[in-house]
Amino acid sequence: MFDMVSNSGKTNITEIASMSSIDANENNKDEFIKKAISWNLVKNFKLMNSHEANGSKIFHVTLSESLRAANIDILLADGNVFGKVPLLVAKTGVIIKETGLKVRGIFRLSGSKKRVDYLKESIFSRKPHFGSNFDCYNPKNEFKFKIHDLATIFKYYLNNLNEPVIPYTYYEMFKIPLLNNTHLSETLKANKEYTDSVESKETINTMVYEYLRLINLLPTENRTLLLYLLDILRLVSKNDNVNSMNSKNLSIIFQPSVITISKDVNFESENIVARYVLEFLINHFDNLICNM
Repeated sequence: MFDMVSNSGKTNITEIASMSSIDANENNKDEFIKKAISWNLVKNFKLMNSHEANGSKIFHVTLSESLRAANIDILLADGNVFGKVPLLVAKTGVIIKETGLKVRGIFRLSGSKKRVDYLKESIFSRKPHFGSNFDCYNPKNEFKFKIHDLATIFKYYLNNLNEPVIPYTYYEMFKIPLLNNTHLSETLKANKEYTDSVESKETINTMVYEYLRLINLLPTENRTLLLYLLDILRLVSKNDNVNSMNSKNLSIIFQPSVITISKDVNFESENIVARYVLEFLINHFDNLICNM
């Protein structure tokens, strides 16, 4: 779904999000959403311009440090680069999109510890390439890797960044649209399960508008990674009748690595709200920035 590069006169997220200010009126919101959902991204990810060896490692570091070590450009439909994602995420993500969307329990079931450790230590941690020359299908590989191995190393990478994909300082902001515009607060007080299917179309559109603005406020590298990740999760959830991985299940798995209050604070109530935020972003990814 992705392929992306910088500002070069073509429509991108920054241009879309700057079309309206925070205090825009309802008419502007409708126009804003219409332009946003008409922004069409490529359906197939293309590995382009692998960059490597400018950093020391990719695991257990910040996203910036990891990107300095190894990254891949993401291209828009018009061929312009939108941004960069970590090389490991791109390498494993494209295979997951090609062959893993209909695999039962994808991201829930773990791969072989032996094979995952090999991927971590001998492929994606090895300088100077950090896995840029890794070919999952190469018959000369020491192991025959399974899709669950790749999904597991994908999760491991995200879980071991120094900060979530949505940085800690943005956590409170990303809660606000959900808590202010929906029935979530009452649902939580009643100790019930929330679903945004009970919300009106107007409420959903308002939240899409607000999350578009918030996503645009993220640092470029975090925004690009978030969008690429949401793209994958949305594609997986669209096949939940086969893989049993709906947006709720995916949000439970990925919430700690995407949006959380702090590594040192683990309030269940906060985790629940954060999970619903991620679930909303997955469910409405189509309407956030692309028309898949």
